[in-house]
Amino acid sequence: MEFGPLQLVVIGSTNPQLDGSVLGALEEASSAGTIRIVDLLGVQERRR
Repeated sequence: MEFGPLQLVVIGSTNPQLDGSVLGALEEASSAGTIRIVDLLGVQERRR
């Protein structure tokens, strides 16, 4: 299977609300055929 061209998108927030709304929007766009998600990574920084 061939992929390309690929586009990297970074979504950032200074005060993230981890309520699933971003994931829901990505799932909706993927189901509609607007985007195709090849891989996804979530990173959270915890400050003490």
